[in-house]
Amino acid sequence: MTRYPRCRPLVGRLTLAALLAVATPCLSNIAIAQPSQDPAVKEVAKQRYQEGVKAFDAGKWEEARTAFAQAYSLTQVPAVLLNVGLSEHKLGKCVDGGNHLIKFLRDHKDATPEQKATAVTAIDDCKKKVAFVTLNVDAPGADITMGTTPMGKSPLADPFFVEPGTYTISATLGARTGTTTIEAKKGQASSATII
Repeated sequence: MTRYPRCRPLVGRLTLAALLAVATPCLSNIAIAQPSQDPAVKEVAKQRYQEGVKAFDAGKWEEARTAFAQAYSLTQVPAVLLNVGLSEHKLGKCVDGGNHLIKFLRDHKDATPEQKATAVTAIDDCKKKVAFVTLNVDAPGADITMGTTPMGKSPLADPFFVEPGTYTISATLGARTGTTTIEAKKGQASSATII
């Protein structure tokens, strides 16, 4: 089981205006700029975040994941993705956890070296348990689907985690569609190119 550095969260000192100058459950505070929001929404997000910290500290990973995910959905503050991803990792949900942690590293430019290291440690563990895919598409702006699941537009910002298995990936731009099939294997990185 992966252990994370233990720090005392400063949740009790959070102010409404600084909802997520947050304390992650295992790290020091993350200072970040806040998107403009309704004060009532910020208050709900703050409450959900605090509930997540309490649940995480109590080892209630599913409760923590749910609370942190709700706080993130209300704020879109990238720092919260560390909490979401670590909770999912603790639950063994490495596809979701790994993808959230990669997004955290990409989107939270002010993450501390300790926070980055914690995310990378969990990502590395997830890479052993599920498959990791890098996708290259020759046309920017193509709609990408994996099976029937929309993945976004090319170029995809990051590699992504999937459960091991065989996947058909398509990229569509206008009338043009390219398709490829990959075999994603547990503990292995796979790559696919759609031309």
